[in-house]
Amino acid sequence: MNGSLGPQEEPENNSNSSSVLNVGILKNTGPLHPLYVANEQTQDILSLIFEPAIKLNSIDTPSASVIESWDVSEDGLNYTFHVRQNVYFHGNESTVSANDIISALKTIMNADASVCKYSRYKGCVSSYSASDDYTINVTLNSPSRDIFYLMSFPVYPASVYSGLTENTYKT
Repeated sequence: MNGSLGPQEEPENNSNSSSVLNVGILKNTGPLHPLYVANEQTQDILSLIFEPAIKLNSIDTPSASVIESWDVSEDGLNYTFHVRQNVYFHGNESTVSANDIISALKTIMNADASVCKYSRYKGCVSSYSASDDYTINVTLNSPSRDIFYLMSFPVYPASVYSGLTENTYKT
């Protein structure tokens, strides 16, 4: 016994065996759509699967993640985000592109803040578009650090999640 509810088998230690991560949870996770997180426990689980577009540390300082860098205009209204190339999705042969970021932004911009925490910051955005496969342009209504909170959303494949709602129970 190893402190769990019963005996555990030790996994084989060879290169042909797959690894499995078991995560114990105490309550219903709620929806599993990465943008519609119902509670902190679900967010913790999904953070093991999805990387944020931009990371925020414990004092909300932004740093590179799926978006590797960004440029800001002198007036603080225009942001150009550069998507890291050759980033693959789990269990998928496709790489992350500006289309995936734009798809998530569309979902956020159309979602209610009561079901999508990133939607709280959508008011800072005037417009957004992709200028190529790895570049996103965002124009703000006025200079605001809210853009970094907005852009801290988990990046997911648009081909899988596009059109799904807050009632999604799939990863």
